[in-house]
Amino acid sequence: MARIKVAPEDLGKALRKQALKVPKLVRKGARRAAQRARSLLVKRTPVGISGHMKGAWKIVRQAPTSKVLIELINDAPYAAIVEYGARPHPVSIEGQAAIALWAQRKLGLTEAKAKGVAFLIARKIRKEGQAPTYFIRDSLPEIRKFAQQEILRAIEKGSKKP
Repeated sequence: MARIKVAPEDLGKALRKQALKVPKLVRKGARRAAQRARSLLVKRTPVGISGHMKGAWKIVRQAPTSKVLIELINDAPYAAIVEYGARPHPVSIEGQAAIALWAQRKLGLTEAKAKGVAFLIARKIRKEGQAPTYFIRDSLPEIRKFAQQEILRAIEKGSKKP
């Protein structure tokens, strides 16, 4: 708890000064919480997902008048499919080629074997779809704790400064 000594005649001014500091401190805490959340989500990205998705996490600072302080977004085009899965759908030839390259890189297969694996994966997606991972949803309770801890910490540290 911070203690502030203020003369009675200066109380209004001191309260206004403290009140102006709080939104900045909350933003600072929210930014730190978002950084911690980004690290957590990078660690929890499912095995086999490309490094592109891990590197696609961005912290976006909103305007001071916005009700949203900070946003943590992932702009990988397939991020929603990794999180929520997909119904059965055909995979294009380009998609199969991308899967084949992935199989070569990740599994160390020859080009011919990688094409075979890509065909089998595409057939499975066409028949069964893609299962959801829910790694973001399952991380939300921990991310909420980060936000609470970091915002309280920022307010506590900021209120100790004169």
